[in-house]
Amino acid sequence: MSDQDRALRELLKKHVAKLRFVFAAVGPAAITLVIQSEFWGLIYPFAWFLFCPTVFIAAWVGGVFSGIISTFLSTAIVWFYFLPATYQVSSEGSRLLSTTVFFGMGIIISVIRGRLERANRQALISLQKEEQARRTDIKFRMLAETVPQIVWITDPGGLNIFFNQKWVDYTGMTMEESSGHGWNKPFHPDDQQRAWEAWRNAVKTGGVYSLECRLRRKDGTYHWWLIRGEALHDQNGKIVNWFGTCTDVEEIKQAEAALKRAQGESEAVNRKLQKAYEKISNLNEKLERKVEALDLARKDAEKANRAKDDFLAILSHELRTPLTTILGWSQILLSKPGVSEPVRDGLTVIERNAHVQGQLINDLLDVSRIQVGRLVLEARIVELDEILKLAIQSIQRTADAKSVTIKAEFYTTRCMVFADPIRVQQVFWNLLTNAIKFTPSGGQICVHLATKESRNGRIAEIQVIDNGRGIKKEFVPRIFDRFSQEDSSMARKYGGLGLGLTLVKNLVELQDGTVSVESQGEGKGSRFTVDFPLVPEENIPPPLFPTNVYSEFTRLRLDGMKLLIVDDDPDNLEFFDDMLRSSGAEVRLAESAKKAREMLSDLLPDVLISDISMPEEDGYSLIKGIRALEKEQGGKLPVIALTAYAGTDDVLRILNSGFSAHVAKPVEKGKLLQAIVKYSKKTVGRQSSEDQPDSKMKMD
Repeated sequence: MSDQDRALRELLKKHVAKLRFVFAAVGPAAITLVIQSEFWGLIYPFAWFLFCPTVFIAAWVGGVFSGIISTFLSTAIVWFYFLPATYQVSSEGSRLLSTTVFFGMGIIISVIRGRLERANRQALISLQKEEQARRTDIKFRMLAETVPQIVWITDPGGLNIFFNQKWVDYTGMTMEESSGHGWNKPFHPDDQQRAWEAWRNAVKTGGVYSLECRLRRKDGTYHWWLIRGEALHDQNGKIVNWFGTCTDVEEIKQAEAALKRAQGESEAVNRKLQKAYEKISNLNEKLERKVEALDLARKDAEKANRAKDDFLAILSHELRTPLTTILGWSQILLSKPGVSEPVRDGLTVIERNAHVQGQLINDLLDVSRIQVGRLVLEARIVELDEILKLAIQSIQRTADAKSVTIKAEFYTTRCMVFADPIRVQQVFWNLLTNAIKFTPSGGQICVHLATKESRNGRIAEIQVIDNGRGIKKEFVPRIFDRFSQEDSSMARKYGGLGLGLTLVKNLVELQDGTVSVESQGEGKGSRFTVDFPLVPEENIPPPLFPTNVYSEFTRLRLDGMKLLIVDDDPDNLEFFDDMLRSSGAEVRLAESAKKAREMLSDLLPDVLISDISMPEEDGYSLIKGIRALEKEQGGKLPVIALTAYAGTDDVLRILNSGFSAHVAKPVEKGKLLQAIVKYSKKTVGRQSSEDQPDSKMKMD
């Protein structure tokens, strides 16, 4: 009922009370006037019988207050009109007695009426309270069935009196079986005593009941649950009921276990890199510190997902930074003439493993972004056959190192799809890497590309077929699950985090595609099939841009261009100095933000390239100071952020802070040169394949 309705009802009650009072007070007077009229002679013998019922009715209608007033007035009227000496009354005493009886009857009737009204009001209030309690109970039960948790209620002594339907659906127990202390039956045997003691202590002290334990599902399996309960007290502090919930935290527990496995595998990878290159010897200690910090942060189960994201971001930064040096110097050394075969083979191994490590980092970050819906796709119309060729080309060294043959069979050309070319190439890189990993030396991988009709139109079908170890039939349905591997021995033998195929499925489905797998069992190979919808010919705009754009910029010349590089890592400074000087640039180096500002006052460069994470003063502080300068002092200077922080949030923060561009570590030479040329606004040359200057170009 609204406030307006309640106000109208109260107003109506007041008017009715007034009318009843008027009727009670005026009724007898009206009858008296009639009696005194010209009809007095006719009705005088019957006046007493007309007047008494009128007075009694007025007392009944008026209630206690109005009835008493009415009776008092009526008694006065009776005394004056009906009991004079002319009226046949035997004596003054009988007149007084009659008047007293008349007055008493009116009072009794008024009191009875008032009591009945109070009883009716109390009954109505009681019914309203019962109805309100019933509606409250219905709302509570609807709310209890709506929330995703199990909801329970016990009496003050701890005996269960309510479970919502989710308890029944999960445990398979009926409400009768769960009542009293029956709730303890589904607990894991190792948790029953601990849960019972915690509950008894909470009931005894009235404190909060909270613990994590395992509950048995109706199929016999156990899930981890967070159980919390609190007591409801009355005004006197006495416990009325216990209310609580059970929240399924199984996925959080699995994520924690998976993170621990990932940490162990990361440490193993770091040890291998440490043997290959001496300059990353302290990486394992940094990882251990981050793992310890993560273990402390993960104590609170409700903050587990945020702790995982923080760990992955830090892990990415700490791994990308040394990978930039490892990968860059291995490529530079491989390109130099006169390198002996054993050294070249060793550098090739370093480069290949650095690429693998970088891909593992990308897989971890991409899976995390997909989970929270932050993965950004840059879709456009691309040629699928060209992407496949690039994927095969990028993985060829790995296949050659294991003596695995990759055979490409394209049954169609100019296969156009609407997708993100980088992500599609990542899909096929992961599928080929997975095939190489599980194919023995001397084995073969076939890549088929064809088109076919489907219910929704023409599609492109890509198959990656290997003759490797195959997949157990019972494991096929779980092959795309996160951190999924047939057994722990596979992780030790083949490595990996169990995320590659999960990422494949997510990336394909985000781009309206499908992926499936077939295998006849162990030792019989496997077949992965990816389908993408084709773009109709009439919707293909000419001309189409090439997929791998950064390779076009690796031969750019930066002759005469002045660059200032800021990084606290001397290895990175040495690498960037060598790479950019080889492209013709004049390079100056600064090991801190403070040093960079001092150098800016002496000589203004064409482009400044800065790291973000630096001690004492980071890149954000540096760019803030630069943008505060006048234009002549470098306030409008192009500044490129070259950093290992490569998450979507990191990129947005960097660009919003005033940086002109973001380039992620480990850096691709073509991407860095392209950014330098674009923001320097200078005309530069391009080095031909024969090391001869080509045409001039300017990036807009």
